Amino acid sequence: MELGEEEDHLSATEVEKLCARIVELEAALAEQQQLGPALRATCEELRCLAENSRDVLWVLTPEEPRRTLYVNTAFEDVWQRPCDALRQNPAVFEQAVHDEDRPHVRRSLTGLCQGGLTWNDEFRVVRPDGSVRTVRARGVRVGSAEPGSRHVAVVIQDVTADNLASLLDHIGDSIVATDLHGRITYVNQALAQRLKRSCRELVGTSVSIFGEDTSRGASRSQILQSTLKTGAWQGEVASTAKDGSEIVMDTRTWMLRDQTGKAFGFCGVATDITDRKRTEEAWRESEERYRGVFSASVDGIMIGTPDWHVLDANPAACELHRCSREELLGLSAYDLVHPDYADTVVEARRALDELGRFFVETVFRRRDGATVAVDVSGRHFQHNGEPHILVVIRDITERKRAEETLRASETRYRQLYEHSTDGIVSCDMDGTILRCNPAYERMVGYAIEELRSLTIWDLTPEKWHEQLSRIVREGIVPRGYSDPYEKEYRRKDGTIVPIEVNAFLIRGDQGQPAGMWGIARDASERKRSEELVRRHQSELAHASRLSLMGEMAAGLAHELNQPLGAIANYAGSCIERLQSEPSDTEKVLVDLAKITHQAERAGQVIRNIRAFLRKQQDRRLALDINDVIRDAVHLAESEAVRSGIPIELSLTPALPPVEVVAIEIEQVLVNLIRNALESMHDADPADKRLLISSGPHGDGGIVVSVRDWGSGIPPDLLGHLFDPFLTTKPGGMGMGLAISRRIVEAHGGRLWTAENHGEGTTFTFSLPPPRRTTTLPSSDVVAVNDSDAGPAGLHA
Repeated sequence: MELGEEEDHLSATEVEKLCARIVELEAALAEQQQLGPALRATCEELRCLAENSRDVLWVLTPEEPRRTLYVNTAFEDVWQRPCDALRQNPAVFEQAVHDEDRPHVRRSLTGLCQGGLTWNDEFRVVRPDGSVRTVRARGVRVGSAEPGSRHVAVVIQDVTADNLASLLDHIGDSIVATDLHGRITYVNQALAQRLKRSCRELVGTSVSIFGEDTSRGASRSQILQSTLKTGAWQGEVASTAKDGSEIVMDTRTWMLRDQTGKAFGFCGVATDITDRKRTEEAWRESEERYRGVFSASVDGIMIGTPDWHVLDANPAACELHRCSREELLGLSAYDLVHPDYADTVVEARRALDELGRFFVETVFRRRDGATVAVDVSGRHFQHNGEPHILVVIRDITERKRAEETLRASETRYRQLYEHSTDGIVSCDMDGTILRCNPAYERMVGYAIEELRSLTIWDLTPEKWHEQLSRIVREGIVPRGYSDPYEKEYRRKDGTIVPIEVNAFLIRGDQGQPAGMWGIARDASERKRSEELVRRHQSELAHASRLSLMGEMAAGLAHELNQPLGAIANYAGSCIERLQSEPSDTEKVLVDLAKITHQAERAGQVIRNIRAFLRKQQDRRLALDINDVIRDAVHLAESEAVRSGIPIELSLTPALPPVEVVAIEIEQVLVNLIRNALESMHDADPADKRLLISSGPHGDGGIVVSVRDWGSGIPPDLLGHLFDPFLTTKPGGMGMGLAISRRIVEAHGGRLWTAENHGEGTTFTFSLPPPRRTTTLPSSDVVAVNDSDAGPAGLHA
């Protein structure tokens, strides 16, 4: 026997004999040290056959704990796990089974180990690399009836769909698929060779190329009518090869349906009748071989009389009915089928009389009263010159359960789709709306009938079109989905509604972009809430500025007293000069100029106070942060002079502009400066200093620091500095730092603090660059000590 990659799968009978022989010889090898040449050769031949099989052969003990007696190397190809793992721990088999399939696989294997006659199952195996393979397992009990001598043999065949085409081209049966109009969409090599044509020559032509109605076999119209009526047909078909020769084949046809149950074509599988006759003759000549196939079949097989009474039944049929063979003998088809499905018996008898074959789906009632869904097919055959009916039964309970699960899942999906509060819409790649849920109809104000004549672009204001095109082009198509994004819809009544959208790509059969799903949420309430929060924060910041200015009132009064006192002095001097020396107008003009200067100085102080206290709109401008720092220092300057603390500036020139509301950033800086001044209240006058610095930030923005050499921050307050209403000042509000952090974060920046290595604390905040680059004139910061301009205290 030659072994190769094209070796056919072993039959159930051969598997049983092979596995039983392997176990017996393995035991003999363990017990005997010397074996005869013939025995060793036989063992080696069987082992070679098993090791070169493409099917997994697994022999294990049925008793707990189970032990692996033998497994071939095909296990490593299918499971992608070493055979030693299964030998050491038989549980490796179940651990690799898909989570959804593991319960029924465990039940089936346990049932076989506990006395079941056969096991036939199909399930999925998850490999270590995450790939999934579909396998079919066939299991039997092998060995003698003596305790401890029976074993379980399992043959596992990889039936993954991606090998289907290759498999179909290598099997001996002829296979053809057509559309509903009879145009051929697929033929395998076996059929093409029998018809002496190429596959390319046949695909796309009508089935009439096989020949029209002939004197032998069923006609094309009979096959079509029976298949359309019952969903399947089985019988003999005569076809004509290219050279004119006639080929008669035993054929089974059925409807092809998509996932929704809609028929889209026909499929036929045919076997050359000559091979079938040869097989049947061999079966009749060898009753032992027939009985082996009959007993080992995983499908239920029954032999019936022409009046539809049971003459014989195989073990699988007995297991299906949960009764013994003796209990089945003599029962009629009506005794086996549930009374509610008696019409299927009538249908089967009619098909058998007319076509010689039948195929029906029905429900059996077991002896214990339970029901089981089955596919039943049958045909006439002759045995010892007497007519009989051969019936093949397949349990389709698992298939029905899977179909029911699929229907339930579809129902749940439909309920979620219909009752979702978010709008769900699908469209093609041009944006034409295909379907949507009721929430989407309410969101845009159109009914689905109206929406089908519109596109997503029609509902979207033009200002969003460029952004939407970019999202589709750069996000949805290449990645299959988009990040959440915001846009607007124009409702049917013309109103604009803001929305948040998540979009997903729909791919066609070939993986090409075919459309998009969108989940839209009305953002109107969120926008209104954000606006209320923004207004509240603005009011809170304004209240904080009023409180801050109240605390600074004494210092500001002192700062106003200086120019006002100077004005009074210069005015008195002018009066005295005019009284004593009326002609000396030059000195009087000098004094009047000084009066004007001091008046302007006092007016500027008042304007700064009014600007700081005024409620302003959130108008952000691209500004030089150094100018904002200088304005804030001027506001706090009088308090610094009164405290005897010089304010030092270390400002980096030519910094990139920042987009800010100037008065809010001034408020942050004044808060930080006043906190720094108060922290140095009890410090040694020689150590008192306050440093404000600016510089570039890594993201293209800027960073500003306010450092003091004060008492520092108590460790227990470090983690709570920015909490609202936390204060160490008598009568303080405890909102300064909290409001400052909110202002900085609203500008897209961050505010934090750190203790210095020496003394004091440093507060730092960052601001991002503006969205649009704005060029501002840069200037170096030089702090002057001008007695006419104001009190001393600023240093370069």
